[in-house]
Amino acid sequence: MIRGRFRMVALRLLALLLAMVGIAATSVHANDGVAGPLADVKVALVPCIKPVVAGETAAAMMGGSAAFDCTRDQKDFGAGDFWARMTVPASTPTAATVLRWNSVWQQGATITAAYRDGTLRTFAVPTGGSGRFVHIGAYYTLSLAGREPPSALLFRITGSGNMRGIMIKPHLASKDHIAQIDMGRAGIYGGFAGLCLALFTYNLMMWRAMRQRYLLAYCATIAACMVYAFTSSATLALWWPDIDNNLRLRLNYLGLAATAISAMWFTRSFLSGALFSLRFDRLLMASGAAVAASTLAFVLFAQLNPFLFDRLFFIAFGIFFFTGSSMFVIAARKGGRLERLFVAAWTLPVVLNLGRLLHGFGLIGHSFWLDNATLVAMSAEALLSSMIIAWRIRTMQDDRDLARVQEAQARVLADTDELTGLLNRRALMRAVCPGPDAVGHYRLILIDIDHFKSINDSVGHSAGDAVLAKIAGVIRAAMRPEVIAARIGGEEFALLFPTGNVDRRYYSSLLARIRALPPVGGQRVTISMGAANGWLGGTEGEWLALYRAADTALYEAKSAGRNRLIVAPRYRDLTEAA
Repeated sequence: MIRGRFRMVALRLLALLLAMVGIAATSVHANDGVAGPLADVKVALVPCIKPVVAGETAAAMMGGSAAFDCTRDQKDFGAGDFWARMTVPASTPTAATVLRWNSVWQQGATITAAYRDGTLRTFAVPTGGSGRFVHIGAYYTLSLAGREPPSALLFRITGSGNMRGIMIKPHLASKDHIAQIDMGRAGIYGGFAGLCLALFTYNLMMWRAMRQRYLLAYCATIAACMVYAFTSSATLALWWPDIDNNLRLRLNYLGLAATAISAMWFTRSFLSGALFSLRFDRLLMASGAAVAASTLAFVLFAQLNPFLFDRLFFIAFGIFFFTGSSMFVIAARKGGRLERLFVAAWTLPVVLNLGRLLHGFGLIGHSFWLDNATLVAMSAEALLSSMIIAWRIRTMQDDRDLARVQEAQARVLADTDELTGLLNRRALMRAVCPGPDAVGHYRLILIDIDHFKSINDSVGHSAGDAVLAKIAGVIRAAMRPEVIAARIGGEEFALLFPTGNVDRRYYSSLLARIRALPPVGGQRVTISMGAANGWLGGTEGEWLALYRAADTALYEAKSAGRNRLIVAPRYRDLTEAA
């Protein structure tokens, strides 16, 4: 018990240490910022969109003669190449010299910044090597390298997939503001990574100890969620600066699908199988396979038509989501208290991922927390599910302990003679085949009650049963710990013990105590005893030889007048007669 508690404390300390390491390891990628007045400088920009037409130049587009649409929903433009022009408000603080916008599927972008003194500066942001531009949280971040903000910005975006927008949330901010935001998000992702590492380690160790499938499924869910967080947060781009941003997005889809599939695997493994039909399980597996297939298609062929493969992915994801959600409904309706608590723990993840699904179809707008709904959901779920898993493990331990107690009780009942309380023949037979450590010389004594049939016939079977119980009581009172005593027949008993552990006074004590019993029906109660020594090594032949020798000695004791002990001839020096 003490060792188990020490192990639990050690695991919790390890979890805390891993959480701290996760936060520190991720936070080192954030810029050092100084909180202050400049940390709040942020100016939102309104992008006006125009599809690119062959022959158009950045100078002409910056001149303002072209028709840009500032009100139309960006998703209505479809995929392709686009101009995006933004006018910077004149009231923009001079410290707002860093441009930032959301990372989306595109082949690259060229940014032209026009300053109030008439100068133009051009910046290229290729999709390859995006780690030099993408900061924590998957935001493109570009320093405009000027002492003051530009008056206008023009983007030429090539290969936009436009799954959920062409230019999402562009804004200008100060370096201090960017540093503060990056530091906060690094802390969020680092804390999540630490939580995942701790949960993964703890549940993996629990799985190795208990071999419960749902613990392994939970480890897979945590690992997949870490992959998703590593790609969606753009931490991957920080570790691999030359990665193609579109490849990062492909891996992001892969992580999201793996998280969803492993989470459903964990849920299905944790909940009782009796709640679900075979048809439902097949439907769940089919929808999961559809998600896996659509994810693989996006990873391999998204460059051909990113919008199409994105929609296929979210259609499959939606079917899988609603199929999996029905599993929670079934568990809430048919399950017990544990199942209902589990469903309650997963309510927030289900709601947040519904929002993530709606965002995937472009039905609701983008937000940092919605884009990271999976991480928020898993963090909240982990705290509740960990307690529920601990509860289930405790319940399993209680059930196991109860089963062991019941098994021990059943074994005692199965091995004990009900009338005398001694072992029965089956228990004795199990004892005569000891393990390797118990091999050696043993002494077997067979005991038979003299004239027991006449006691039953003259006084009755109830009196005979009383005689059996009294003799068994004498045997138990005279027994030493190393002696195995059993009732092996109607009025026959057996004693088995290692040779040399019990001296001759033990036999005399048995004979004397039984002779001292009060008469039954006018008859004196006596016993005849036959003893033999022999080797027992676990084979049936050795036991039979020892038993025949003791039985022969018992027959001799009866033939010699009963009420005595006869030892097999080889050990005649131990014979003690009445």
